[in-house]
Amino acid sequence: MRGLPHALLVGALAGLAAGAPVGAGATEWSLNGSVGQSFQANSNPGVEVDNDGATFGSVTRMNVVLGARTKRTSWSLSSGAAISQFGGPGATDDLNTPNPTANGAVRYRGQRLDLNAAFGFSRASTSFLEFNTAAVIAAIEAEGDDFDGIVILPEDDLLIERESIRTLYSLSAGANYTLTPRTSLQFSGTGAVSRFSETIGGLIPNSSFGFATGLDHRLDPVSRIGVTGSVRSFKADDFEETRGLTFSFGGSYSTQLTRATGFNVGLGAGYTIIREFQDGANGTRRGTETDLSFDGGFGGSYRPSQDTSIRFSANHSVRPSSDGELVNVTSFGASANFSLTSLSALSLAASHSVASDVGGQDADLEQSFVIGPTLSYQFAPDWSASLGYTFRLVDDDLGTATGSSVFLGVTRSLSFFP
Repeated sequence: MRGLPHALLVGALAGLAAGAPVGAGATEWSLNGSVGQSFQANSNPGVEVDNDGATFGSVTRMNVVLGARTKRTSWSLSSGAAISQFGGPGATDDLNTPNPTANGAVRYRGQRLDLNAAFGFSRASTSFLEFNTAAVIAAIEAEGDDFDGIVILPEDDLLIERESIRTLYSLSAGANYTLTPRTSLQFSGTGAVSRFSETIGGLIPNSSFGFATGLDHRLDPVSRIGVTGSVRSFKADDFEETRGLTFSFGGSYSTQLTRATGFNVGLGAGYTIIREFQDGANGTRRGTETDLSFDGGFGGSYRPSQDTSIRFSANHSVRPSSDGELVNVTSFGASANFSLTSLSALSLAASHSVASDVGGQDADLEQSFVIGPTLSYQFAPDWSASLGYTFRLVDDDLGTATGSSVFLGVTRSLSFFP
């Protein structure tokens, strides 16, 4: 189990451009984008024990976001692509294929009912590892005041698997109904489907769908409590068919301890049922495994000054992995952002994850550690540059492997209108 699973969905999509207040019946449109070029070198692209060698090359990224909003609704459509050209002993054909992405989001805000929905599509190589520290910082900033201390990024943003092309489709929808000025009822549904061009290295086509409901109550202006229940189904297709069903229930508490310090914690329990179907000479055989697990985590933020912010999180849950299994994952993450000047900043992000198959033994454990600093500099109103380094370590039943990479990139922001 070389690939360590991470959340399949990103918590935030591209936002709409800020503008003047929108009057009743009026629609405000925006069209923005970016284009960037980065140069990278990686000592061990797959973080594998038997490393084929280093890679070096460049990645061209393009992205465009179309948005609109009225007094009560807003929506955005985003599409982009990453075009890579790598060489070196460890380079493969999969590294040099276009990786397109598309995302969309819509939101309605009523007097008591809020609705939202989002979809995502991505096609990316799974043979090249790229950890982008700036992506962690961007995800935190995108959530703003809604940040709960836990940054959830797609698996491909942190650890990419072996030599295959992964296509990911995702969909989410949610509703928030205000019962009283302090209490609201929430519903959400998510779905994700992963497909691979080559099912090698344990890359198994799989799908996951879930539904959750919860009750949120504001105790005072800075503190909230909540309860949540969820159910999620999982299916993977290989020489045997795997079906999983996970139930979870828990509570949460969040508060702002001081103007500079925030904290949140969640506690709960989960129950997972896994059934495996395999066709043989004597008909279909079925095996069943069950697992009772702890669900929850904690996180916090600290902003000692206007120029410095620190965030950390820890989480344990059952998640689907790319090798067609449900796994127990314990993850820790931390990030720090320092504004050096009005035009430059230094960020540092680190994560450590431990995963094991549900019902598995210690031999199924896999650990991953990733850390990387990024220095960014805005040298013109619409131009920025970044320089970064990433160290990765993966330890599993195949052994311990490490890899280092460096990148230098330039990005041009585009604003077509307003």
